Amino acid sequence: MNEITDKRTVLIVAYNFPPRAERYGLRTANIARNLLDHGWKPVVLTCAPDGTCNRNEGWAAELEEAGVEIYRTKPFKRVPAQPDGSVKVPSPRVTSMKRWFAQWNRQPDIYIAWRNEALRMSEQIMRDHYINVILGVAPPFSDFTLAQEIATNYAIPYTIDYGDIWNENPLHAYPTPAHQRKVKAMEERLLKQAAMVFVPTRTTKEDLLRRHRFLTHEEITIVPHGYDVREYNTSVQPDKTNGCVLTHYADFTNGETPKHVFTALKNLRAKREDIRNQLHIRIVGLLRERHKKLIRKWQLHDVVHHFPTTERATAVQLCLESDALWLCLQHDTPAGHPVLSDYIAMRKPVLLTAPRGALHKVVTDSQAGFVSEPKDIATITQHLEKIFDAWKSNALPKPQEQFAEQFNCVNGVKDVSRHLGMSMRL
Repeated sequence: MNEITDKRTVLIVAYNFPPRAERYGLRTANIARNLLDHGWKPVVLTCAPDGTCNRNEGWAAELEEAGVEIYRTKPFKRVPAQPDGSVKVPSPRVTSMKRWFAQWNRQPDIYIAWRNEALRMSEQIMRDHYINVILGVAPPFSDFTLAQEIATNYAIPYTIDYGDIWNENPLHAYPTPAHQRKVKAMEERLLKQAAMVFVPTRTTKEDLLRRHRFLTHEEITIVPHGYDVREYNTSVQPDKTNGCVLTHYADFTNGETPKHVFTALKNLRAKREDIRNQLHIRIVGLLRERHKKLIRKWQLHDVVHHFPTTERATAVQLCLESDALWLCLQHDTPAGHPVLSDYIAMRKPVLLTAPRGALHKVVTDSQAGFVSEPKDIATITQHLEKIFDAWKSNALPKPQEQFAEQFNCVNGVKDVSRHLGMSMRL
C-alpha cells in the first residue's frame, strides 16, 4: 500500500549517492536533504557500493536520520573489499579501456548494467509511496534513461539534473561516430520529454541550447554546485603548531596525479630549511600505489599524510583544520565541480592544479586562490611558497563572503523545489 504522507514525494534516481563516496553524490545529497525543508519527502533509488569505491556510511546514516529514505539495490559489480579493508583502484588505462569497450554495446555508459536491479527496486518503491515526480541525476547518464523508463512505466513526470556535461565530456570516448550519434539522439529524446532540466552553470545551459535547438531558456534552470551550511563548523581553526597544512579532498582516479605537487614540495624542502618540516600535505581519499611509492622514494612520509577511507564528517573536519585546500584535476569542465564548492564553503585559500578554463576563473574570482596547469611544477612551487609565507605571517587570504554565499545550496534548492512542484502529478 502506498505510504500516506502530507508531503509531496520525489523519487531521486542517483547511482552516486551516500554511502558511495563519489563527488557527484555530494550535489545530490545536498539537494535531497534541503528538499525536506521545502515540504518534500525525498525517496532515493541508488546502488550499494562495492569493493572498488570509497564509502561514507556515517554520511548516509545522517541523511536517513534527517528524513531521506534510501532504497539500495545490490552492487551490479560483485567486487569484494580487500582483506585489509582497503579499496582496490583500477588503473587509469584499465578504466579507460573498460569505458571504451562498454560504449560498443552499453549505452549511454557502463552503468546501464544497473538497470534491471533498479527497475525491480522501483516496483517496491511504487508499492510503498505515491510518487509525485521523478528527478534523474547524472553522471552517470544512464540515470537519465532509467528515470525516463520508470516515469514512462508509471505515468509520472520526470526532471533531470546535469552534474556535468554529457556528449562533449572528455571522459566519454565513443568507438565510432555512429555510437556518438546514437547517444545524442538518446539525449534529445530525454530532453524533449523532461518536464524541467537543471544544470550547474550558465555555460552548461548555453551548451545545451546550442546543441539542442528545440529547448528554450525557460526549460533549463541553473542550480549551481553548492554546500550545505549545516555540515561546516567554520569556527574550527587550524592548530599552528602542526605547521602549514594543505589538504586534498578528492580521489585520484581519473588520470589525476599528485606527482607534480610532490615534486614541488620536494624542491621546496631542499631549498628552504624552514619549510622542510613545516609544510604538510594531507590526501583525503583514494591514492594509487605508485603515488605512495613516490612518497617513500622521495622521503616525504613525514610531511605527506594519507587518509584513505575517511567518513564524510571526519573528512570535513580535516579540511576545516587545514590552512589551505588543494584540488587536482586532469580535465576542466564548464559544469563546475562539487568539491570546489565544498572548499569555498570552508572559507579557505584554494590551490587548483587543472587545465586552464572555467574552474580557474572560479578560483581566481574568489580572490583567495592560486591556479596552475597540472604539470607546471615551477608555478606550483611558487604557489606553495606563497601559501607557506602567508601562513607564517598570518596573512592567508579568504574568499569574499558575498562570493562564497552564492554557492550556498539553499538558494539553488529553492528553484529545484519550485520547478518540481510545477512539474508534479497531483
